[in-house]
Amino acid sequence: EFFYTIRRNRIKVALSPDGNKILFYAGGKGAYVCDLEGNVLASLGRYEAPRWAGNDYVVAENATNDGHQYESCQIMLLKADGSFKYALTKPETMTMNPSASANGSRIAYNTIDGRLFVMDIKISE
Repeated sequence: EFFYTIRRNRIKVALSPDGNKILFYAGGKGAYVCDLEGNVLASLGRYEAPRWAGNDYVVAENATNDGHQYESCQIMLLKADGSFKYALTKPETMTMNPSASANGSRIAYNTIDGRLFVMDIKISE
């Protein structure tokens, strides 16, 4: 993962575990998935801090703020093609900064007051 700055916009990029897709976050725009040629495959929405959770899913935070302070923040599970979203935590829990194991079965995150958590999940389709 690396950061790249263009005209004050922060773009965070991550390669999928299988090396076939790119997940990126464009500051103020949201999370996107593209192929290795740069073609956008899916716009996931205005979620922040996206991370791969296996090759087909993404974890991200869904935050609202007033420009100075968080009002709510929750961890979401999103299908990389944009067809599915599921809340893993409630907005009032103020959970943020998700990270996932390569196979997507474990999600680590923190709360706004600095507590760390690990969640085990099982995705079945």
